[in-house]
Parts: sequence; C-alpha cells; structure tokens
Amino acid sequence: MTMDSDFYKIIRGICDFLEGLFFGFCLVTLFLLLIYLLFRQQQLRAFILHAVLIAKHMAILYFVVYCVSLIVYYNSIAFETFKQRAMGPYAWAYWFMLLRPIVLCLLLQLFWVKIVNHRLRVIFVITFLVMIVSLFSASFMERLAIISAAFHRDSFQENVNLTTDIVILIISSVAENTILFSALALFSWFVFKIKKA
Repeated sequence: MTMDSDFYKIIRGICDFLEGLFFGFCLVTLFLLLIYLLFRQQQLRAFILHAVLIAKHMAILYFVVYCVSLIVYYNSIAFETFKQRAMGPYAWAYWFMLLRPIVLCLLLQLFWVKIVNHRLRVIFVITFLVMIVSLFSASFMERLAIISAAFHRDSFQENVNLTTDIVILIISSVAENTILFSALALFSWFVFKIKKA
C-alpha cells in the first residue's frame, strides 16, 4: 500500500477535521467559561458540561482514527524512512509529531474523572492545555509553513495587502472550527434535551 492511497488520504482528512473541532471546542468552552463567570447562568454551565461530554467522546474517535492512520502508514512502503526520521538529527520533532495526538487524547480523557468534570476551574485549565497542544496540529503547522515560505520567497502578488490577507485567513480558519464545533454541540444538546423530555 502506498502513502498516496485514497484510504490514507481519507483517514488523514478525518484526523485533520477532528483536530480542527478540538480547537473549536477549546475556543467555545473558554469563551463560555468567561461568560459564565460574568452572568452565572445555569444553562451556560449545562452547555459547558455538554461540550466537555462531546469532546471526550470525540477524543476516543480521534484516537481510533489516529491509530488506524499509523497502522496504514507503517504498513506502507514509507516505513523504511521511519528509521531515518526516528533516529536522525530531527528525531525530537518526529517523536513530538507522533506523540502529540496521544497527549491531546489523554488530556481530554481526564474529563472522565467526576471531580475534574464538574469543577469549572479544572475544565478551564485542561481546555487551555488542549488548545495549546492542538495549535501544534499538522494542519495549523502546515498553514504556518506555507505562509512563512510564501513571505520568504515573496511569492505574493504586488497588489495584495499581505497583513490583511493573512489576518483574514487566520480569522476564517478559527471561525470555521469554532462554528463547526458550536453547531455540533448545539445540535446534540437539543437532541439530548428532546430525548430527556
């Protein structure tokens, strides 16, 4: 099986999509926690706990998909390069890349502990750590590399306002992830409330 197989592309696409949803979870949850501190609405607290519930289940799905992508990768022809990457001069970056998703999933699995799940301060800390870890995802790092390489090579057109376009690109990416997770959380929250009634 080659690395360019359609199955591997689908698996990597699912991983990138879920990583974006984790970032959206962090932004939505941190924002709602700040609003909850101001207004103390119980509906906000219930929605925050529901968002945490979705995130910890999503982490299990992400871990399974990530393990499948690793199995596909290491059963491919590209496995020969593993030795060079894992023991070469940039081995630290390679191991960071491999272990980062596992750390992300482990952080989210802390929400299964009842004491952690119901204390908003602990939810804030874990969510903030998840946001930091998710910032180092492949899709975000790839965008950073593309933007910095484009700056370095001066491959933008002369009539393009670089700072405005980059800010718009970053804001649209963050807004996309936030809106997707918010829609998922709201939809499942309404379905959950209808089933309870």
